[in-house]
Amino acid sequence: MLASLLVAYLLMGGSAVVVGTLATGESVDAIKSAIHRTVKDPAREREAVKIVDGWHDAGKKYIEAGNADHAAILSLVKRHDASRAELDAVNRRVDQRDAQTLKQFAATREALRKQITREEWPAIFKEVKNK
Repeated sequence: MLASLLVAYLLMGGSAVVVGTLATGESVDAIKSAIHRTVKDPAREREAVKIVDGWHDAGKKYIEAGNADHAAILSLVKRHDASRAELDAVNRRVDQRDAQTLKQFAATREALRKQITREEWPAIFKEVKNK
């Protein structure tokens, strides 16, 4: 049990929150709804939703990979003969994926900023937070 909690904290503590919520604490669906209501230009609205959907799809892959690494770590924890090198290899994979995910998040945010005006941006995220 303790091992499961530790692994869950290590694997899901940081980037998973960013993946599911675009770092807003709100669901992707809530963000998309706010975009639909706020962005009046249909082309920019479509592109913004497409960007959010792409982030969401990438997030699903991140979660799947994290689940696989979680299983690998649990397997190692249960094995007395598991080496530190085996655990370190999984940890490196997790760290690399987290670093890539955070870079991808920054790129996604920049792409979204190109589709949402300075005036629309706070309206979207204020609306999401007020729900």
